[in-house]
Amino acid sequence: MALYGTSEDMTREAWKALDAGNWDHAIDQAKATIQEWSAAALYLQQKKTQDVGRLVDYTGDPGERRMIFKYWALNDVASAYFILGQACDRKGDYAQASRAFQQIVNHYSLAQVWDPKGWFWSPVEAITNDYVLRDRMHYRWVLPQVFAQNSEFGKKPF
Repeated sequence: MALYGTSEDMTREAWKALDAGNWDHAIDQAKATIQEWSAAALYLQQKKTQDVGRLVDYTGDPGERRMIFKYWALNDVASAYFILGQACDRKGDYAQASRAFQQIVNHYSLAQVWDPKGWFWSPVEAITNDYVLRDRMHYRWVLPQVFAQNSEFGKKPF
């Protein structure tokens, strides 16, 4: 059963389920988070596009951190899609994982996720490095431009 509350609480619960290896609960919680907060996230993606136009650089400055957290729903919904993609990947449901990752690429590209170790990371960059480039067979269509820019694309079998 999914926990409802703030986007932060809901996302935190999805991360906990993923970290515990409870793929089904992680998927259910991520979907509940997406359903509850995606309208706000889409609005904040549009607002960040207009106001900033890129990912916010983070050097440890509290003002930068506040600016990134200003787009809370964007960051949390992208996290939920990332969690959904990871859980589906671990269950072997690559088609569903690809769809989740594609949502981030298409609609939440300016999201930034806080790592408790002290930095922000980009879900699009993580998808590119951890899925698209490492598992081309299952994820090559999530970010096809990655391969279009690579002169080796098409020359080596996947």
